[in-house]
Amino acid sequence: MTPQQYKAYIRKINAANKKSVDNYNKEVKRVNDYNKKVHSQRKTEIQKYNRGVDKFNAEQKRRKQSFDSAIRKLNSTPQSKIIQYSTRSISNSSIELTNTYSNLRDDPIIKAHQRSEELITSWPERETANSLDLTNALNGHYIDGASVDFLKKSEIEESLDSLSSELGNRWKGALFSLNHNNPDASRHFCSSVREILIKVIDTKAPDKEVFQLYPNCPLHGNSPNRRTKIEYILNNNTLNLTSLVDFIDQDINDVLNLFYELNSGTHGDSGKFNANQLIQLKKRVEDSIQYMLTF
Repeated sequence: MTPQQYKAYIRKINAANKKSVDNYNKEVKRVNDYNKKVHSQRKTEIQKYNRGVDKFNAEQKRRKQSFDSAIRKLNSTPQSKIIQYSTRSISNSSIELTNTYSNLRDDPIIKAHQRSEELITSWPERETANSLDLTNALNGHYIDGASVDFLKKSEIEESLDSLSSELGNRWKGALFSLNHNNPDASRHFCSSVREILIKVIDTKAPDKEVFQLYPNCPLHGNSPNRRTKIEYILNNNTLNLTSLVDFIDQDINDVLNLFYELNSGTHGDSGKFNANQLIQLKKRVEDSIQYMLTF
């Protein structure tokens, strides 16, 4: 090998080594960049998860405070005042719903992973608090956060329209009647939404399909009774827990009892309710319908 050939050979080896080193460095950089990206994504996901946990905990805390506040207000209402405004039946119904909620909350059969299920925990607490808030409003308590603008806003119109245009139109008509200057506002509103709530349940639990699953179920007229329909709806959502069936059945009883009592014309001044009371009435009814629509 001549000196020139030797130098060329060395240059070739050095070039090959340099290429190997460059390729290695590129691979190291690629791995580092990938690790940084993964770390950044993981950090973002952790931050997002922590924000979600914080939000969930804050919402749970707010709901518990709202629930506890509603209980305190109900317990602080003099019995004479309840009698004066003829809301004893509504108050008793709220108390019964509260007891049913407590049974659901403390049910040992509910598994640990189900405790975070919104339909089992958050919604029942919200429904119970709404019932108590309405009872307290009818007994003369002002509920914080009440805004008259809420009377014309709708959280369920789109969902009702998708289920049935008739239901959507009924809801629009109910909201139209909900004016605190209208002495019959509550009766007009309740007449409309009673049919909406029943129709939502019937739509989600058609008689024919309920009979197929529960051929020997108790009847109401010629149809499966409401509790059986609730069981059917929950079964379709793999949530057929007895304590949850009990709660939803009592929750609907509470709302329907409310319609009956307010339609009797024995409350307030010729049936007239103030804005605060109508706000709580709408919230109670709208959330109950939305709860059933969620299944």
